[in-house]
Amino acid sequence: MKLLDKPETNLVPDWTFAVIGHPRSDYEEDANPLFRRALNVCNSNNVDILFLGGDNILGYNTSLRRYKRDIDKLAEIIDSVSFPVFVAPGNHDYVTREQKEYFESILNKTYMRITRDTINFLLLDTVEGNLDVFDGRQFQIRYTDDCIRKYYLDTIPRNSGRPIPFSENQFTLFKKTLLDGGTNPLEDDYFELPHFYGIIMCHPVWRVTDHDWNRRFHKHLIGNNAFVFCGDHQTTNPEYVNIDNVHYINTAISANVPSFVIGRFYKRKGLYLSEAALDGNTRLISFK
Repeated sequence: MKLLDKPETNLVPDWTFAVIGHPRSDYEEDANPLFRRALNVCNSNNVDILFLGGDNILGYNTSLRRYKRDIDKLAEIIDSVSFPVFVAPGNHDYVTREQKEYFESILNKTYMRITRDTINFLLLDTVEGNLDVFDGRQFQIRYTDDCIRKYYLDTIPRNSGRPIPFSENQFTLFKKTLLDGGTNPLEDDYFELPHFYGIIMCHPVWRVTDHDWNRRFHKHLIGNNAFVFCGDHQTTNPEYVNIDNVHYINTAISANVPSFVIGRFYKRKGLYLSEAALDGNTRLISFK
């Protein structure tokens, strides 16, 4: 697939998607004002599909009642827009199996494949493996001035972005998506869009040399028009990195440069990726 260096100004995109990273607020049950502004930018850019890249609620709470309230509030905001929204989880979004079950019942599966025309999107869950080493009963209190609540409840072992391998079920879905020849449209469908694979997950695990991602996943993306979108707030500025012609993107509206990604597809032309600022201005994404 061809990456365009400028939008096709005389053409309307066949369709548009967006990825918003780290949309959570520092308040329980309240939406981040930056998230609402980003949704407004999505509306003005006629976004057809939106992906949230993890850490979507404040989280780190052992009260299932309060956890449900926060997830319900996020779902209410999602339901206020007219386009479909798919949510990748981060370490704030669930810390117990009960919370994961509620997340999936209200939002979507924590890892899943979504197809539009001949385009494959794949949501992956970078924190699922923590549940395999956490017994659901041990927590430690961590005080912080970074959020309004002033404390977090970390699991023991900590529920974090540590290099824990992906589950075999996730790897199986990943391989099926990449190796089964792409999508299989109905016989009466005809698409001219280029094949595309978009991976959406929270943590930029490609940065960790010995991570499971670099050992098992990355090699399957090479030569497959693959783009990996992460939503980690630990970056001060958006990151756009090209490794073996696999495009890695780390974006967060909580970063020093609050922005997110908009992708526009043009038949027979290719893909134009832009960094969307919250004032509505956009600029071309350049990969290093």
